[in-house]
Amino acid sequence: MSEISFIGEIVDTLTNFLIELPWGILATIFAGIVGSLSPVAVYRYYRRPKPVTGILPWDEMADGIQDLEALGMETPEDEINFNKNAFAHPVKDPDSIYTEQHLSENTRTFTARNEEIAIPIFVQNIGKTNMQNYKVTVTFNEENLPNELEYQTRILNVHTETLEVDGLFCDPEDYRGDQTEKLPNENLVQMYQDIGLPGHFVSFKGSLGSGTFESILLELEIQPAVDSLYVIIEIDCPDWFVGEKIFCQRVRVDRSEEESPPERKQASKPDPQFN
Repeated sequence: MSEISFIGEIVDTLTNFLIELPWGILATIFAGIVGSLSPVAVYRYYRRPKPVTGILPWDEMADGIQDLEALGMETPEDEINFNKNAFAHPVKDPDSIYTEQHLSENTRTFTARNEEIAIPIFVQNIGKTNMQNYKVTVTFNEENLPNELEYQTRILNVHTETLEVDGLFCDPEDYRGDQTEKLPNENLVQMYQDIGLPGHFVSFKGSLGSGTFESILLELEIQPAVDSLYVIIEIDCPDWFVGEKIFCQRVRVDRSEEESPPERKQASKPDPQFN
């Protein structure tokens, strides 16, 4: 008798045995299995990864208006346990992402220089288990903006610590970062612009230890018509107890130190004659 046939006979015998059992005994067996798994599930839920993310008030911290102690506490491991109330708020209903009142509570202000700002995004795992193979996606939505594609917020450069850039959608001619292999084809960019989708976005992938954080710095071009925008941060973790989390934070653009409007972004690149 082959091994496959032997296993098949065992499965058939077990199946027939369970079919002949009274329903009460089956229910008892099922309850016993579920009951044995419940403590494990509770334990795993308690120790699950807990991602928080948001934009820190970098300009205020640099000017001494805001200090680190108001945002969190340092740990013996030289990490910082950030107060999650200082971060972006989780969005429970994606359909009302821009109407939730809490978005105005942690609005960050950044001073534009030559129509550019740099925003620091922090991601921290405040859970008790490492967050493995998670993904972060950052997109933008401008407020009170005419329906014209030329006013989109543009990604100029991306800086990370250990996170790997997984996807990058921006204008290849404007991008001045190192991740050129992630840039989309110019024809693809034009096609999406013609149909109105999508705006610039960047995604990252990596892992994050318990109690640690990761920083991302995005250099953006902000069009003259934009005085505020929403930064939407999506975190997708394969852990069943985490799944997908959406966070949103509002950014106000301060133009008090702006110089005269610069030419198109190509002017900020090195002149080819000097290469």
